[in-house]
Amino acid sequence: MIYVPFDVETGGEYCGIIQMSANIFRINNNDGEIERESFDRYVKPHDGAIWSSFSTDDYGLHANSPEIKNAKRIEIVWNEFVSYIDKNIGRDQRGCLVAWNGESCDMKWIYKLTQAPG
Repeated sequence: MIYVPFDVETGGEYCGIIQMSANIFRINNNDGEIERESFDRYVKPHDGAIWSSFSTDDYGLHANSPEIKNAKRIEIVWNEFVSYIDKNIGRDQRGCLVAWNGESCDMKWIYKLTQAPG
């Protein structure tokens, strides 16, 4: 079994995702192993994003943070994440995405990312 512990940080409801991170955790013969390569990217929100105070208070991030100013847009980061998964989980394997605080937060944002417009 391959687990993918995954976390999304947001800048608030009107800001969106500001960081995505994940690891690959394989269980072989009852032994667990975390892959060396992890995924951790900051995300530049859309122009005019409204940042919630908790992003600054809890994460120390804001619109002028170097990590955010130098980050890529979510469309690019999402494609990088998909490539990370494809590279680390073969077509004949299955992985289980395990989101931190997933039901109340992370999965809502992933759902928004993966839905076709319209």
